[in-house]
Amino acid sequence: MSSIQIGLDAALILAGAIYGYILSLNLVVGKEGNQTARNLAATFVLVYSIHITEYVALMSGLIFHLPYLVGVTFPLLLLVGPVFLLYVEALNRPNFHYKRQHLLYVTPFLVWLVYFVPFYFESLSSKMDFINELASLQISPAPFLYGLSTLMTNLLFAYLAYRKIFQYEVWLSHNHSTDRLFRLKWTKKLALGFTLLIVLNTISFIANKINNTYVLELDVLFVLGMVVIIIMIGHNAQIRSNTYSIYLPITSANINEPKYQTSSLDQSKVEQIKGLLLSHISEHKPYLNSELKVSDLADQINVPAYHLSQIVNQEFGTNFFEFINQYRIESAKRMLRDESFDHFKILAVAIENGFNNKASFNRVFKKYTAVTPSEYRRKGKDRLETKQISA
Repeated sequence: MSSIQIGLDAALILAGAIYGYILSLNLVVGKEGNQTARNLAATFVLVYSIHITEYVALMSGLIFHLPYLVGVTFPLLLLVGPVFLLYVEALNRPNFHYKRQHLLYVTPFLVWLVYFVPFYFESLSSKMDFINELASLQISPAPFLYGLSTLMTNLLFAYLAYRKIFQYEVWLSHNHSTDRLFRLKWTKKLALGFTLLIVLNTISFIANKINNTYVLELDVLFVLGMVVIIIMIGHNAQIRSNTYSIYLPITSANINEPKYQTSSLDQSKVEQIKGLLLSHISEHKPYLNSELKVSDLADQINVPAYHLSQIVNQEFGTNFFEFINQYRIESAKRMLRDESFDHFKILAVAIENGFNNKASFNRVFKKYTAVTPSEYRRKGKDRLETKQISA
């Protein structure tokens, strides 16, 4: 019987698995925000943590001392992609609830679970033959189909999750002026990272089959990449407790980018609404409301929301999010130059001008001015002092 040896790579993966167990427990017992999203995130983390625990056992040789555990986590891999998609949907929909169609998501898992039930009662040598064949040492139908279906299933759901986030992002930019768009970006990065990992793993798997070789380093790299995904979820859960309470009233009817080809607006009506909009913004400063939506602003000037959205897009060449933030930044710049507001901290300036937090304020401010609010304030004072000295 082989000895147990844990190298650096196995130790790192095992540490990631242990972190995953702790994180999944914290997500489940936590009470802040969207509990459904938290539970799905916990499930995603737990499922993969269990799998990489078996992976470490295989790498270290421990599995040979526990032959009845060989392959017990194989079907679980078919849940990773579906659970990730459900997590993304729950994270961004206030009315999310499980539907019958979601049962289709777990069909591949159920199929392979049924297949593996007899496998669990086979001898250790038979199980190791399956693993060796899965690692491309031989080409046999069952291991090949399992490996390919696992990768294709997770790749499909990873892609669907990324596309869903992109649709949310487009909808937000055209309908909201809040910093929810920034809070969505981390989820987009998470989905992109997950998708790229599955793509690379798929390419590696197919290349292994073609060349009839197995490159352990590529396999380890993929698993470590998934550990990074787990850490990203944990990091976000710690620094952004409100990450799990992002509520977006999105429906399938309005999720895509607006189209105006059939709009009834003629040019005179466009100019009228445009004038009303600019006048209202100048007089009432609605952009100071951090939760301002395109529908709110449309109600204030008594025009249909889709007409206002069209005006913003076509006449100003931007989306609603950017349009409103331009006014907020100009207002913030005036406040930062005004000595009577020198006692205001940057966070106070941010809140006064329609931003919910300092981080999003800094990000948007630097985008439009190329400097942070603090640098802008300091440079304004430097210019004032220079003028006074010259005088």
